[in-house]
Amino acid sequence: MRWWLNTDPPNLFSVDNASVSGMDFSGLDSDIFMIQWTDGKGEIERQFDKDTNDNGLREGFFDVTPYAPLFQQFLRKTPWLTLDQAKKVQIDLILQLFDSKRQMPFHYAVAAGDYWWDASDGSMYAGSIPSIQNLNASVGQIIARINSIQSWLDSLCGVISSGISDVGDNVVYQINNNVVGIHNAAIYADNVNNVAAGDALVNYINTVICPAIKTTLLASVPSGEATILVNGAAGTGAQSSTVIDFVDNPYNMTSISADFVSISPPSYAALPPVGSTNVQWIPIGSSTPVNVTPAEQAAILQGIASRTNALNQVKYTKTAEVTALTTIDSVIDYDVTTGWPATPLPPGFDPNKLFTGASANVAFVGASSGGGGGGVPEAPSDNVTYGRRNAVWNPALALSGDILDGGNF
Repeated sequence: MRWWLNTDPPNLFSVDNASVSGMDFSGLDSDIFMIQWTDGKGEIERQFDKDTNDNGLREGFFDVTPYAPLFQQFLRKTPWLTLDQAKKVQIDLILQLFDSKRQMPFHYAVAAGDYWWDASDGSMYAGSIPSIQNLNASVGQIIARINSIQSWLDSLCGVISSGISDVGDNVVYQINNNVVGIHNAAIYADNVNNVAAGDALVNYINTVICPAIKTTLLASVPSGEATILVNGAAGTGAQSSTVIDFVDNPYNMTSISADFVSISPPSYAALPPVGSTNVQWIPIGSSTPVNVTPAEQAAILQGIASRTNALNQVKYTKTAEVTALTTIDSVIDYDVTTGWPATPLPPGFDPNKLFTGASANVAFVGASSGGGGGGVPEAPSDNVTYGRRNAVWNPALALSGDILDGGNF
């Protein structure tokens, strides 16, 4: 968003490439000559003496809230204004208000003292760098440890292959040869021996015993009785007695060799926790950094993030409300400055002036929004103008009203 104004007649106010005249600037400081806003930053040129135009140098500021009503004047004076154009100006102003408010100073007391912290984008980026460096160092430690573990696992795989897999294969081989093979051979021998002995026994019965029984039976049958015929089957073996011996024990196994390799764990130290390092942050109004612990860093950054989230909700709500309006007048009448969450500011802090950290035009440390906390004390209230020098209040010459009279003023 870009805009500027000039308080000299005809009192011009410009947004983008549109300009209107006849603006009412009575609400501005009487010494303001020009204001210019570009890319989120503002500049004010003052003229204490408009006849001489002073020196033409400018001051900085970053809060557009005091100038928001001027945009309503501007929109009412803009010829051929469309509804979409009016909405864009108001929405751009809402976005700019959000951007200014989220970068206001943030109050948080740390062990080193009760301070306000710069929440501008530049400080936030710089504040996160030490944490990222700590994280990178810890990740490097983890990677080194993982690589060490991986190396040990590789060696362990070799031990498993030679000490377990190879031995296991050897066990299987010995079982197959010394147990399964011998067992099968023994069963086969049993079958052969038993079948042969059985066949010999059947042959002996058929060829020797049965004929003898037949002859005896026929001889003993009385004359005229029925004859019982006993037929014996032809034998398949010799008609001689056969002795069936016990089957020899075939289970004579050889010993299985035990050559398993012992696996030993590697030397391993416990992984240390993520490193926590204090950082040096400079509080607002000071040129001296103070220690801020990781927990305090996280609390400060989280507090600023929570405030930004609250501001974001208002930004989205107000943007949606403007978008939903259906007439130009309703868009112009919409107050973009209301409904924002309160943003406490340090004592003496002027959001209408540019703040750039230690080089800011305000000096305050260790003071809360309520004025307490052990910060810079107020000057004596005795109708004398004071200025700060060497960390103390000293009588000073006022810009106007004081007269040099040999040292008394």
